[in-house]
Amino acid sequence: MINFVALNTDDGKRIDRVIQNHFNGVARNVIYKALRKRDVKLNGTRVSDNIVVHTGDNVIAYISEEICKDSIKESLYETVYSDDNIIVVSKKQGLAVQRDKNDETSLLDLVKSEYGPSCELCHRIDRNTGGLVVLGRNENWTQLLMQKFESHEIKKEYKCIVFGKLELSDEYTDVKAWLFKDNKKSLVFIYDEPHKGAREIHTLYKCVRYDESKNMSYLEIELETGRTHQIRAQMAHLGHPVVGDGKYGTNLQNRKCGFNYQALWASGLEFKFDYPVVYFVSKPDYK
Repeated sequence: MINFVALNTDDGKRIDRVIQNHFNGVARNVIYKALRKRDVKLNGTRVSDNIVVHTGDNVIAYISEEICKDSIKESLYETVYSDDNIIVVSKKQGLAVQRDKNDETSLLDLVKSEYGPSCELCHRIDRNTGGLVVLGRNENWTQLLMQKFESHEIKKEYKCIVFGKLELSDEYTDVKAWLFKDNKKSLVFIYDEPHKGAREIHTLYKCVRYDESKNMSYLEIELETGRTHQIRAQMAHLGHPVVGDGKYGTNLQNRKCGFNYQALWASGLEFKFDYPVVYFVSKPDYK
Protein backbone atom coordinates (compact mmCIF):
# COMPACT_ATOMS: atom_id res chain seq x y z
CA MET A 1 0.00 0.00 0.00
CA ILE A 2 1.15 3.54 -0.83
CA ASN A 3 0.05 6.26 1.60
CA PHE A 4 1.22 9.89 1.50
CA VAL A 5 0.18 13.54 1.76
CA ALA A 6 0.40 15.64 -1.40
CA LEU A 7 3.14 18.30 -1.38
CA ASN A 8 3.23 21.80 -2.87
CA THR A 9 4.93 20.35 -5.95
CA ASP A 10 1.93 18.01 -6.43
CA ASP A 11 -0.67 20.79 -6.47
CA GLY A 12 -2.80 20.81 -9.63
CA LYS A 13 -1.37 17.56 -11.04
CA ARG A 14 -3.34 14.46 -12.02
CA ILE A 15 -3.42 11.73 -9.42
CA ASP A 16 -1.60 9.21 -11.65
CA ARG A 17 1.38 11.55 -12.03
CA VAL A 18 1.42 12.30 -8.30
CA ILE A 19 1.46 8.60 -7.37
CA GLN A 20 4.15 7.95 -9.98
CA ASN A 21 6.38 10.70 -8.58
CA HIS A 22 5.96 9.62 -4.96
CA PHE A 23 6.78 6.01 -5.73
CA ASN A 24 9.88 6.41 -7.88
CA GLY A 25 8.30 6.05 -11.31
CA VAL A 26 5.74 3.28 -10.86
CA ALA A 27 4.37 2.36 -14.29
CA ARG A 28 1.21 4.18 -15.27
CA ASN A 29 -0.54 1.00 -16.42
CA VAL A 30 -0.30 -0.25 -12.81
CA ILE A 31 -1.84 3.00 -11.56
CA TYR A 32 -4.58 2.95 -14.20
CA LYS A 33 -5.48 -0.61 -13.19
CA ALA A 34 -5.72 0.47 -9.54
CA LEU A 35 -7.96 3.39 -10.54
CA ARG A 36 -10.24 1.11 -12.58
CA LYS A 37 -10.56 -1.26 -9.61
CA ARG A 38 -11.22 1.73 -7.30
CA ASP A 39 -8.13 0.80 -5.28
CA VAL A 40 -7.14 4.45 -4.92
CA LYS A 41 -8.48 6.76 -2.21
CA LEU A 42 -8.32 10.56 -2.19
CA ASN A 43 -9.07 12.02 1.25
CA GLY A 44 -10.81 8.80 2.24
CA THR A 45 -13.00 8.52 -0.88
CA ARG A 46 -12.36 5.84 -3.50
CA VAL A 47 -11.78 7.34 -6.95
CA SER A 48 -11.76 5.78 -10.39
CA ASP A 49 -10.93 8.83 -12.52
CA ASN A 50 -7.70 10.73 -13.05
CA ILE A 51 -8.69 13.70 -10.91
CA VAL A 52 -6.51 16.62 -9.85
CA VAL A 53 -4.70 16.54 -6.51
CA HIS A 54 -4.08 19.58 -4.29
CA THR A 55 -1.55 20.33 -1.56
CA GLY A 56 -2.41 18.52 1.67
CA ASP A 57 -4.62 15.87 0.08
CA ASN A 58 -4.19 12.36 1.45
CA VAL A 59 -3.58 9.72 -1.22
CA ILE A 60 -3.80 6.00 -0.59
CA ALA A 61 -3.21 3.44 -3.35
CA TYR A 62 -3.64 -0.26 -2.62
CA ILE A 63 -0.75 -1.35 -4.83
CA SER A 64 1.88 -3.88 -3.82
CA GLU A 65 5.30 -2.26 -3.54
CA GLU A 66 6.83 -5.32 -5.19
CA ILE A 67 4.49 -5.01 -8.16
CA CYS A 68 5.44 -1.34 -8.44
CA LYS A 69 9.16 -2.05 -8.36
CA ASP A 70 8.90 -4.87 -10.91
CA SER A 71 6.97 -2.67 -13.33
CA ILE A 72 9.31 0.33 -13.34
CA LYS A 73 12.20 -1.01 -15.41
CA GLU A 74 9.98 -2.86 -17.88
CA SER A 75 7.72 0.11 -18.60
CA LEU A 76 10.10 3.09 -18.58
CA TYR A 77 13.46 1.83 -19.83
CA GLU A 78 15.43 -1.27 -20.66
CA THR A 79 19.13 -1.97 -20.35
CA VAL A 80 20.77 -2.58 -23.72
CA TYR A 81 24.30 -3.12 -22.37
CA SER A 82 26.18 -2.79 -19.07
CA ASP A 83 29.64 -3.50 -17.72
CA ASP A 84 31.90 -2.04 -15.01
CA ASN A 85 32.39 1.20 -16.97
CA ILE A 86 29.21 2.08 -18.85
CA ILE A 87 25.48 1.47 -19.08
CA VAL A 88 23.51 1.88 -22.32
CA VAL A 89 19.74 2.04 -21.89
CA SER A 90 16.77 2.62 -24.16
CA LYS A 91 14.21 4.92 -22.56
CA LYS A 92 10.54 5.35 -23.30
CA GLN A 93 9.16 8.59 -24.67
CA GLY A 94 7.76 10.92 -22.02
CA LEU A 95 10.54 10.16 -19.50
CA ALA A 96 13.00 13.00 -18.84
CA VAL A 97 16.64 11.93 -18.64
CA GLN A 98 17.11 14.07 -15.51
CA ARG A 99 14.83 15.97 -13.18
CA ASP A 100 13.52 19.26 -14.53
CA LYS A 101 11.16 21.99 -13.30
CA ASN A 102 8.35 19.41 -13.06
CA ASP A 103 10.44 17.50 -10.48
CA GLU A 104 9.24 14.14 -11.82
CA THR A 105 11.16 10.90 -11.52
CA SER A 106 13.80 10.78 -14.25
CA LEU A 107 15.76 8.15 -16.14
CA LEU A 108 18.81 9.01 -14.06
CA ASP A 109 16.85 8.41 -10.83
CA LEU A 110 15.73 5.00 -12.05
CA VAL A 111 19.17 3.91 -13.27
CA LYS A 112 20.79 5.01 -10.01
CA SER A 113 18.21 3.03 -8.04
CA GLU A 114 19.18 -0.10 -9.99
CA TYR A 115 22.91 0.33 -10.60
CA GLY A 116 24.05 2.65 -7.81
CA PRO A 117 24.52 6.38 -7.07
CA SER A 118 27.78 6.74 -9.01
CA CYS A 119 25.97 6.53 -12.38
CA GLU A 120 25.81 9.80 -14.34
CA LEU A 121 24.56 10.89 -17.75
CA CYS A 122 27.12 11.32 -20.54
CA HIS A 123 24.70 13.09 -22.91
CA ARG A 124 21.00 13.92 -23.13
CA ILE A 125 17.99 13.43 -25.37
CA ASP A 126 14.62 15.19 -25.15
CA ARG A 127 11.90 13.98 -22.80
CA ASN A 128 9.64 13.09 -25.74
CA THR A 129 12.39 11.44 -27.77
CA GLY A 130 12.83 7.75 -27.08
CA GLY A 131 15.84 5.52 -27.46
CA LEU A 132 19.47 5.16 -26.49
CA VAL A 133 21.19 6.98 -23.64
CA VAL A 134 24.72 6.32 -22.33
CA LEU A 135 25.68 6.64 -18.67
CA GLY A 136 29.04 6.28 -16.99
CA ARG A 137 29.32 4.07 -13.91
CA ASN A 138 32.08 6.13 -12.33
CA GLU A 139 33.47 9.65 -12.60
CA ASN A 140 36.40 8.71 -14.84
CA TRP A 141 34.26 7.00 -17.45
CA THR A 142 31.55 9.64 -17.30
CA GLN A 143 34.10 12.34 -18.11
CA LEU A 144 35.77 10.20 -20.79
CA LEU A 145 32.49 9.46 -22.56
CA MET A 146 31.44 13.11 -22.42
CA GLN A 147 34.72 13.94 -24.18
CA LYS A 148 34.07 11.23 -26.77
CA PHE A 149 30.67 12.74 -27.55
CA GLU A 150 32.20 16.21 -27.80
CA SER A 151 34.93 15.01 -30.18
CA HIS A 152 32.36 13.10 -32.30
CA GLU A 153 33.98 9.75 -31.52
CA ILE A 154 30.51 8.45 -30.76
CA LYS A 155 28.21 8.52 -33.80
CA LYS A 156 24.52 9.13 -33.10
CA GLU A 157 21.83 7.70 -35.36
CA TYR A 158 18.10 8.46 -35.29
CA LYS A 159 14.92 7.32 -36.97
CA CYS A 160 11.96 9.64 -37.39
CA ILE A 161 8.79 10.27 -39.33
CA VAL A 162 8.14 13.67 -40.88
CA PHE A 163 5.21 15.23 -42.67
CA GLY A 164 5.43 15.57 -46.45
CA LYS A 165 7.18 13.76 -49.26
CA LEU A 166 10.95 13.43 -49.47
CA GLU A 167 12.65 11.56 -52.28
CA LEU A 168 13.72 8.00 -51.55
CA SER A 169 17.49 7.62 -51.48
CA ASP A 170 20.26 5.21 -50.51
CA GLU A 171 22.60 8.16 -49.87
CA TYR A 172 22.53 10.70 -47.07
CA THR A 173 21.82 14.36 -47.80
CA ASP A 174 24.08 16.63 -45.75
CA VAL A 175 22.18 19.74 -44.65
CA LYS A 176 24.18 22.55 -43.07
CA ALA A 177 22.66 25.49 -41.24
CA TRP A 178 23.10 27.71 -38.18
CA LEU A 179 21.20 27.19 -34.95
CA PHE A 180 20.46 29.89 -32.39
CA LYS A 181 19.22 28.85 -28.96
CA ASP A 182 16.82 31.26 -27.23
CA ASN A 183 16.87 30.17 -23.58
CA LYS A 184 14.11 32.59 -22.57
CA LYS A 185 11.67 31.12 -25.08
CA SER A 186 12.98 27.54 -24.76
CA LEU A 187 13.21 27.45 -28.55
CA VAL A 188 15.91 27.22 -31.17
CA PHE A 189 15.90 29.03 -34.51
CA ILE A 190 17.50 27.86 -37.75
CA TYR A 191 19.22 30.12 -40.28
CA ASP A 192 20.57 29.25 -43.71
CA GLU A 193 23.48 31.68 -43.34
CA PRO A 194 25.80 32.57 -40.43
CA HIS A 195 23.92 34.51 -37.76
CA LYS A 196 25.02 36.32 -34.63
CA GLY A 197 25.06 33.93 -31.67
CA ALA A 198 24.22 30.92 -33.84
CA ARG A 199 26.32 27.75 -34.11
CA GLU A 200 26.84 25.74 -37.28
CA ILE A 201 25.01 22.42 -37.48
CA HIS A 202 25.26 19.39 -39.79
CA THR A 203 22.38 16.95 -40.20
CA LEU A 204 22.55 13.99 -42.56
CA TYR A 205 19.28 12.34 -43.56
CA LYS A 206 17.91 9.88 -46.09
CA CYS A 207 14.32 8.90 -46.81
CA VAL A 208 13.83 5.12 -46.69
CA ARG A 209 10.04 5.00 -47.08
CA TYR A 210 7.17 7.25 -48.07
CA ASP A 211 3.56 6.58 -47.01
CA GLU A 212 1.40 8.25 -49.64
CA SER A 213 -1.86 7.61 -47.76
CA LYS A 214 -0.58 9.55 -44.74
CA ASN A 215 1.80 11.86 -46.63
CA MET A 216 4.61 10.92 -44.24
CA SER A 217 8.29 10.18 -44.93
CA TYR A 218 10.35 7.77 -42.83
CA LEU A 219 13.90 8.99 -42.30
CA GLU A 220 17.22 7.71 -41.05
CA ILE A 221 19.37 10.50 -39.62
CA GLU A 222 22.97 10.88 -38.51
CA LEU A 223 24.24 13.89 -36.59
CA GLU A 224 27.61 15.48 -37.20
CA THR A 225 26.73 18.00 -34.49
CA GLY A 226 24.43 17.48 -31.54
CA ARG A 227 22.74 20.77 -30.70
CA THR A 228 19.53 21.30 -28.73
CA HIS A 229 16.43 20.25 -30.74
CA GLN A 230 18.63 20.04 -33.85
CA ILE A 231 16.67 17.40 -35.77
CA ARG A 232 13.25 18.74 -34.83
CA ALA A 233 14.04 22.36 -35.64
CA GLN A 234 15.99 21.67 -38.82
CA MET A 235 13.40 19.35 -40.33
CA ALA A 236 10.69 21.91 -39.55
CA HIS A 237 12.87 24.59 -41.19
CA LEU A 238 13.02 22.40 -44.30
CA GLY A 239 9.21 22.25 -44.34
CA HIS A 240 8.97 18.70 -42.96
CA PRO A 241 8.27 18.85 -39.21
CA VAL A 242 8.58 15.68 -37.15
CA VAL A 243 5.20 14.00 -36.73
CA GLY A 244 3.77 14.68 -33.26
CA ASP A 245 6.18 17.53 -32.46
CA GLY A 246 4.17 20.10 -30.53
CA LYS A 247 6.93 22.71 -30.44
CA TYR A 248 8.17 22.93 -34.04
CA GLY A 249 5.21 21.35 -35.81
CA THR A 250 1.56 22.41 -36.06
CA ASN A 251 -1.22 21.24 -33.75
CA LEU A 252 -3.63 20.83 -36.66
CA GLN A 253 -1.39 18.27 -38.36
CA ASN A 254 -0.48 16.53 -35.11
CA ARG A 255 -4.08 16.03 -34.00
CA LYS A 256 -4.74 13.97 -37.12
CA CYS A 257 -1.74 11.63 -36.86
CA GLY A 258 -2.55 9.76 -33.64
CA PHE A 259 0.97 9.76 -32.18
CA ASN A 260 1.25 10.13 -28.41
CA TYR A 261 4.74 11.64 -28.70
CA GLN A 262 6.97 13.03 -31.43
CA ALA A 263 8.02 10.31 -33.87
CA LEU A 264 11.74 10.58 -33.14
CA TRP A 265 13.91 7.79 -31.79
CA ALA A 266 17.62 7.57 -30.89
CA SER A 267 18.09 4.25 -32.66
CA GLY A 268 21.86 3.72 -32.89
CA LEU A 269 25.17 4.58 -31.23
CA GLU A 270 28.57 3.67 -32.64
CA PHE A 271 31.78 3.95 -30.63
CA LYS A 272 34.60 5.01 -32.97
CA PHE A 273 37.23 4.04 -30.42
CA ASP A 274 38.47 0.73 -29.09
CA TYR A 275 35.87 -0.86 -26.84
CA PRO A 276 34.57 -4.42 -26.38
CA VAL A 277 31.20 -3.43 -27.82
CA VAL A 278 31.11 -0.61 -30.37
CA TYR A 279 27.54 -0.56 -31.73
CA PHE A 280 24.22 -0.36 -29.91
CA VAL A 281 20.74 -0.36 -31.40
CA SER A 282 17.18 0.31 -30.24
CA LYS A 283 13.98 -0.29 -32.19
CA PRO A 284 11.57 2.67 -32.46
CA ASP A 285 8.46 2.56 -30.32
CA TYR A 286 6.76 5.72 -31.50
CA LYS A 287 3.40 5.18 -29.84
